[in-house]
Amino acid sequence: MNKSLIYSVLLLLMAMLNTACDVPYGVLNQDDMAAVLTDIHLTEALVGQQYSYNDYGTKRACFESVFQKHGITRDEFNKSLDWYAHHPKAFADVYVVTVAQLGQKRADVEAYLYHPEANPERRHVIDSIDVWTRPQRLFADSTCYETLRFELADSLLLVGTERYLWQFRRRMERRDTVEPSWLRWYAVYADGTCDSIVYRLADSVATYAYNVRYKVRNDAALQRVYGTFCSVADSTWRITIDSVKLWRYYNRETYPPDSAMLLKLDSLRGASATAENAAMHDTVAAAMPETPAPQKLDRQPAQQGTLPPEIMRKRLMQMKLHETNSGK
Repeated sequence: MNKSLIYSVLLLLMAMLNTACDVPYGVLNQDDMAAVLTDIHLTEALVGQQYSYNDYGTKRACFESVFQKHGITRDEFNKSLDWYAHHPKAFADVYVVTVAQLGQKRADVEAYLYHPEANPERRHVIDSIDVWTRPQRLFADSTCYETLRFELADSLLLVGTERYLWQFRRRMERRDTVEPSWLRWYAVYADGTCDSIVYRLADSVATYAYNVRYKVRNDAALQRVYGTFCSVADSTWRITIDSVKLWRYYNRETYPPDSAMLLKLDSLRGASATAENAAMHDTVAAAMPETPAPQKLDRQPAQQGTLPPEIMRKRLMQMKLHETNSGK
């Protein structure tokens, strides 16, 4: 056999072994790297479309949430990215899986997996009802942050729910702090598990509208949902929340709305309104100064049929003047 041919075959085998070698310690394998890259691309698309994500801190927090989801650090991801950049064959295999996963995500969206109520074929069975029972406008400062928390634990408002949509507008008046603020949503299930949504809010005094969507799992019974509109480490903020709604989407054929649920909603709203009015009355009463008791004036009432002294003196002067003129 020709020596040059043998040498060429050996070089080809060495190149194939180099591209097919196992990843070293500390580098993500191909499946894990593809899963991380899929979420990275989705996050990049989200950040690019949302105006409120323009600041660097919010963008970094979004990508950090991806690393936390996969149990890695930014340095571990960068190390893996650097290794795959030097092994193009392995990187190409990773992106074959990444593109397939992104395509599956797109197919799920087009199949209305995440928003079943938008599916024309299911519009006649998917219904919604606002289950928010507290006032739609809330105020909070350093003395009453409890008003920013809420909880929904009644089984009539939980069973059969497919998805929740939590909507509100928030305005924060900053005084002398730069501490970050967070929106938090929690869903607790009967098997002891808990899903959460934690989102860093904009540190601006402008008014922002928020829409939090949560799809209920099917593998366990939902026991309660709770959260907070805004949690801050510093208590030198004044916060206004308004236009609050908590939409519950459900299948009205499987779980038709009954009078018990509607009566329960009315009862909860009535109790909440009474409690809120009482709390507001106590707050206003505590803030108002005490009204002094009216002082009793020492006045002698005029006798019936007599004129006041000023008018009597005027009448007497007129009579005297008339007598004087008559004498002349």
